[in-house]
Amino acid sequence: MMRDRAHLRGSLVNKATDLFSLCDPEGKGYATKSDLQTLRCELPLPPEQLDIVFDALDANSDGKLTLQEFTDGFGLFLGIDTLPNNGAESDQQAENEEDEEILEELLDHLGARNLFTDEDYVREMWRRVRKEDPVMRSNFENFISKMAADLKESAIEQSSLHTTLKNRKQEHEIQVQTLYMEMEEQLRIEKEKLLDQEQRKEQKMRNELETELELKDQQLSELLSKHAEMEKQLAELDSKNSEKKYDNVKLQKDRDMLENRLSASEKMLHEMKNSLDLLRKRSLEEKRARAQAAIRVSEGIAIERENLVSELNHLKEVNKQLQDEKDELVQTTAQTVQQLIASSASPSPKRARSKHETKASPERSSAPFSTVEKDLNVGLKDLNLTEKSETETTRKRGRSDALSHPLEQDSSDDATSPYVEKQIKSLNTFGIKAYVEEVTSDTDIQNNLNIPSSKKGDSKYDRNSNAPRLVFAG
Repeated sequence: MMRDRAHLRGSLVNKATDLFSLCDPEGKGYATKSDLQTLRCELPLPPEQLDIVFDALDANSDGKLTLQEFTDGFGLFLGIDTLPNNGAESDQQAENEEDEEILEELLDHLGARNLFTDEDYVREMWRRVRKEDPVMRSNFENFISKMAADLKESAIEQSSLHTTLKNRKQEHEIQVQTLYMEMEEQLRIEKEKLLDQEQRKEQKMRNELETELELKDQQLSELLSKHAEMEKQLAELDSKNSEKKYDNVKLQKDRDMLENRLSASEKMLHEMKNSLDLLRKRSLEEKRARAQAAIRVSEGIAIERENLVSELNHLKEVNKQLQDEKDELVQTTAQTVQQLIASSASPSPKRARSKHETKASPERSSAPFSTVEKDLNVGLKDLNLTEKSETETTRKRGRSDALSHPLEQDSSDDATSPYVEKQIKSLNTFGIKAYVEEVTSDTDIQNNLNIPSSKKGDSKYDRNSNAPRLVFAG
């Protein structure tokens, strides 16, 4: 017992030393309030309680807490004297032995021996109660007696429960053994069934395999016979293949020869295609050039035709002016003749006097009329000759332009396209005919304009003659 107490005291001193080293990390030999305040994060105490603890441990109140003060205060707080005196220790030891004897007698009296799992704790509590509050001793004894009775009842219940549990365990083991035996019996029956089924399946599979083996043997014999036939056919095919190889060699030579000829033909065809493309290109260029020349000639013809039409209109105006002058001249001449006739036919003294003169010279009186008529006929004849010469010149010019057309000149040189040659000739012929028809129609119109269709005064034109003649009526 004393050994345990000394051990407890040593443990307390070690713990106190460790705590003081935490409070004095610098190794000064003492700790202050500020050192304790630095440990407030590690201690579960507020700053006010830390100050109270420091004041309680500081015995001389010098503001410094040494290791001895800290250890003594810690031991007093736990109820353990860390540095007892020798006399006090002997007295305390005697008291402790007496307490131990009294406690042992009490436990023996109550029958609580070996009931408590931690008898050291009970002894410590017993010593504290006797030391601090002797009045509570009887209460503590009653408490221990009640606890002992409760523990005895608990032990009895535990023993009964243990017995019940043991009985149930035995029953459970018996049930498990029975179930195990039943399971073994079922497994044996199932195993026998499975063995029987497996044997049946095995027998069935054996029969099927034997049948299949017989079938395979039959198929093998058939395959062997077919193999012999195939070998025979293979020998025949080998003999035929030798002949076919010879034929193939011959055919290969023929094929090479034909390929050479084909390549030569393709080369020739390619050259001919290139030549044909070149000829087509040249023909197309020539056709384009001819078409452009034809367009230029057509434009020139159109321009010349417009010029001819303008000249024709000018000639029409000149003809009209000449016709007007001719009509005025005829009318004037007719009026003069009528005046002369009227003057010659009217009775007057001068007429009788000059009658002899008129009869004596008849040619002199008719001379002015014949002269006027002759002058008129000559003027009209010159006008008609001028118009005919202009018309003939226009026709010759249109014919020469048509013959000098480039399509007409090159039509005999184009031998590559008969259809194009035919079309060009038809176009040239149609253009020449149309041009000649236009010139002819213009000439006819001009001639029709030159031919008068009505009588003016007492004169008329003789249409059978080339030049108009003035014929007097009566």
